[in-house]
Amino acid sequence: AMQLWLASVIAVTIFQLLVLFVLSFDSLEYQEMGLNYSWMKESVQKEPYTNGRYYLGLGNHFIKFPKVVQSVFFLDDAMIKTHGPSLTSRTHDGLNVRFEVSFQYKLKLAKVYNLFTTLGKRYEPTLVRMAIEQLTTAATMHNAHFFFTNRTAVAEQMHDMLDSHFQKHAFATVPFFQLRTVHLPLDFENAIRETQVKQQEIQIAELQQKSNQVMFK
Repeated sequence: AMQLWLASVIAVTIFQLLVLFVLSFDSLEYQEMGLNYSWMKESVQKEPYTNGRYYLGLGNHFIKFPKVVQSVFFLDDAMIKTHGPSLTSRTHDGLNVRFEVSFQYKLKLAKVYNLFTTLGKRYEPTLVRMAIEQLTTAATMHNAHFFFTNRTAVAEQMHDMLDSHFQKHAFATVPFFQLRTVHLPLDFENAIRETQVKQQEIQIAELQQKSNQVMFK
């Protein structure tokens, strides 16, 4: 009976050790990176890991982060999952401006420990608030006419501001940015279009005049 009891104890002990050994492994997919978290010590190692299967230690597991680009959308489109509606700000000359944007950010592998200790595991809402602040501030740097006629330049400046801020404060880069739509007050847009039409009519009239002069020479 004693031998049977000892055999049972040994078998249970071996089984428990095997379970603990198996639980000491964790894995990361190709699109993931992670930090080694020890629940026993309640600590996180600084060195990040990329995809693969690893022995982390008794009871340890990965805190996982995306290694690939993540998209953020501010759109007035119920068919797309967004992080909020279009953004609203004021131009440098005081007109209301509403614009839809999207961008893609990528966390820095070498800075993922700093990201975790600074912003925590639920970091994205903070990044979204950063983006709203930077983009609405960028809108105030241009007057309405520039917004309407130089959208590419506005988009480039917004992209630069957002990327610079994310690199300094979000431990990430912003490789891609899209300024999708810009909406200014309707009477202003109509006035600009009317001015553009008149300018085109003047240019056409000048070309016709030059053409007539050539014909009569």
